Amino acid sequence: MWKSGVLAVIITIVYLLFGYFQIIEQDTERAHELGVFLVPLVALGYFVFEEKKTIYFTGFILLFALSDLLDLFVGAMDYRLYYHLGNFLYILAYIFLLLEIIKIGDFNYLIKRFKIYFTILIVLDIYLVYVLQATVEPFVETSYEYGVELVYNIVMVALLSLALLNYIHKENNKAMYLFLGALLIVCSEVIWVAHTYIVEKDVLNILSMTLNLSAFFCFYKQVQFSNEEGVEARFKLD
Repeated sequence: MWKSGVLAVIITIVYLLFGYFQIIEQDTERAHELGVFLVPLVALGYFVFEEKKTIYFTGFILLFALSDLLDLFVGAMDYRLYYHLGNFLYILAYIFLLLEIIKIGDFNYLIKRFKIYFTILIVLDIYLVYVLQATVEPFVETSYEYGVELVYNIVMVALLSLALLNYIHKENNKAMYLFLGALLIVCSEVIWVAHTYIVEKDVLNILSMTLNLSAFFCFYKQVQFSNEEGVEARFKLD
């Protein structure tokens, strides 16, 4: 237990140093280098201390951490290779998390039971993808890169929608933390887009990183709960 506590302290220190260099020192390069290690440190805690590992979630956290660490080599590799490989890893990571949610959910039942909610979510997803694509479109150089951004955004908002539907169905701690994690990581991505393409503000970068780290805390927590937790209690109430 104390070893996991030490890792939590290390993550806290790295996060505080990230904020210090970003806000106080105005050293964005150093801040970025520190921020790169936050998710990989969470991943390290998962691999070392967590006993309830699943294949899909393991794939998600591993691929996401690898894509983050790729930022350390951005200056030593061709930018197009960096862009395509990094986005491919993120997209694949989100797909693994989607598969994790699909594995524990009964979406045939959900679609039949909540057709109106499902329709509303599809409309909102299309609108959110449209807004994100309209934001990045002036900055992508080729139609292929536009396609990469499109796939990335579709997978991301699909993750949020499925996590919400899963929570509506399950209403347990595991589903709640999965939904909160998906919500936080999508908010983090949207704020990152605003920081990168609209206006570069230190506070936006800090907020994006904070939401991203909070999302992985939620994802880490959900592993510790059973998918069936709380079901018996709801049956008794019914």
